Amino acid sequence: MKEIFDKCWELSRSGQDLVIFNQFDQMGNYLWHHEVTGPAVEEVLKQIMGPKTTIAVLWSPRASAGTIAAGDYLKLYPHSKIAASEALQCPTLLNNGFGAHRIEGIGDKHVPWIHNVKIPTW
Repeated sequence: MKEIFDKCWELSRSGQDLVIFNQFDQMGNYLWHHEVTGPAVEEVLKQIMGPKTTIAVLWSPRASAGTIAAGDYLKLYPHSKIAASEALQCPTLLNNGFGAHRIEGIGDKHVPWIHNVKIPTW
């Protein structure tokens, strides 16, 4: 993960006309998933389950925090909850970052800066 952040900073300071979108620390990632992924999930569930759909839980693996934002959108349903999971091979939240890292794409010992850690637990 550190390498991703370092490269983003290096490119943004290079003086080139670049737009850097680091999904792990920019709210654009959260907002995109809140405004696009959340409504898309809702639409699919309504097509499958009918117009009187009540969403109780959105389960999502924890990565860049974007898909958790879709759960924040779905909180418009009364009593809806969000459940985040993570692989046992990379128990960043479960074991405070301790454990072997054998998964490509998610950073060991890293919680994205945009991760909504204020989600109530149940």
